[in-house]
Amino acid sequence: MRILVTGAAGRIGSHVVPELAAHGHTVRALDRRPLPEEVRKVSEPYYADMTDPLAMLNAANGCDTIAHIGAVPGPTVPADEVLRLNVIGTQNILEAAAAHDISRVVLTSSVGALGFSFPTHLCLPDYLPVDTAHPRRPQDVYGLSKLMNEESAAARTRLSGMTTLVIRPPAIWDLERAKQRGWLKHTAERRGEEWDSSLWGYIDVHDQAVAFRLALESGLTGHHVFYTMADDLGVNATVQELTARHLPALLPHLDQLTGQTFYDLTPARDLLGFQAQKTWRQVLERED
Repeated sequence: MRILVTGAAGRIGSHVVPELAAHGHTVRALDRRPLPEEVRKVSEPYYADMTDPLAMLNAANGCDTIAHIGAVPGPTVPADEVLRLNVIGTQNILEAAAAHDISRVVLTSSVGALGFSFPTHLCLPDYLPVDTAHPRRPQDVYGLSKLMNEESAAARTRLSGMTTLVIRPPAIWDLERAKQRGWLKHTAERRGEEWDSSLWGYIDVHDQAVAFRLALESGLTGHHVFYTMADDLGVNATVQELTARHLPALLPHLDQLTGQTFYDLTPARDLLGFQAQKTWRQVLERED
C-alpha cells in the first residue's frame, strides 16, 4: 500500500515510517519539520502544514490509506494553537481522505481523551477495566481536542462508511534508550506511592509502531477505538496494590480486569492481533 503518515518527524511517526517500509509499504512521510535521516531514506518526504486544507488534499493524492499521527502532544502551547493543529488538522485529513476515496484512516488519540491525564480537579475511573465505552471527561484543551477528533472520525464513518480506527496510547517510552540513560532503574524503584494520572500505562515506541501497522493492514470496517499499551504498569507495583492505595472504591472491580493493567486491551488483541512485546522489566533484566 501507499500510506500517508502525518507527523513523520515526531516520536511515534519516526518509528511508524520505518516499520511500514520494512513490511513492503510505500510511505509518504509528512511533517512541517525536518525529517530524521532514518525516515527520509525509506520514504517520500513531504513538507506541509496540516492546517492547510489544499496541502493536505495534495498530500493524500495517490495514497491508499492514512496514518494520522501529527499533533501537539499535550497542553504545552496556547489553547487556540492546540485546537488549530489537532482539531482543524484532523478535519483536513479526513476531508482529504474523502476527496480521494481513501477508505481507511488510522488516527492517533490518547488516554488523555478520558480526562485522567491533565486534570485540574482529580478525575478517577468509574469502573475497571477502563474500556472504550468509559465516559470521556477531559478538563484540559488537549484532552478535549482528542475527544473532538474521535467524534470527527466516528461522524465520518457514519457519513460515508469510511473506516476510522482510533489508537489511544498512554505514555510512550523508548525502553532501550531509557535503559541506557539509567531511567529504567528509576522506574524499578518507584512503588506507586504517588498517583499517576494516566493510570500507570505505557508502551515502548517500537511496539506502538507495530500497532499502527497492524491497524493499517487490518480488514476491519467501521469505527473502532483501541488501547495500545504494555500489559504491565510503569511502576514496580501490582494493580491490586495500586487499587488498594489509590482507588479503594474500585476494589470490587479487580476480578473484572483482563490483564496486568487498568485498561481493557482485549479489542487490540482480538481485532488487530496486537500485543506489546516489551516491558520495562524485561528490558531492565536483560543483560546486554
